[in-house]
Amino acid sequence: MINICNLYNLPSTLAYHRCSMSTIPEWLSSDDINHWFDCQSKDFDRLSKHIEYLNNTLNKTKNDLDLSENHCKQQNEINQRLQKIIQDDQQLKKNLKEAHENKLIEIKNEYDRHEVNFNEQIKLLTTQKNNLEQQLKEINDEYISRGEQLQKLGKFVL
Repeated sequence: MINICNLYNLPSTLAYHRCSMSTIPEWLSSDDINHWFDCQSKDFDRLSKHIEYLNNTLNKTKNDLDLSENHCKQQNEINQRLQKIIQDDQQLKKNLKEAHENKLIEIKNEYDRHEVNFNEQIKLLTTQKNNLEQQLKEINDEYISRGEQLQKLGKFVL
């Protein structure tokens, strides 16, 4: 009993009583036995209260630990869901970027095709314009030539 009290840093009346009885006779008197019993009962009560306190503290600590573990588990689940959302968001962002880049390339290619087509149409229209100008010049030259011929004929007819 004395050793258990010392283990839990509790005072022991038995230890004090044992020290006061440094010379223990062969037989203890009934007063000594009663006193020993009283000291032992006090130590048992003290030890019992302390163990009850330790058990209550341990149970509270276990409950707190269980709550903390549940909270930690919930936080881990939330963290995993958030990580999944972040990964999905990053994948969506990557897909949108690729789709945007592909659309941009498609628009640029279409622009280049239209530019080539427009340049060909400009060349064709420029060639047609030049041909029409040439034809107009030829018609004007012919008109002038016929006008001169008419004037010559008109001089002869007069």
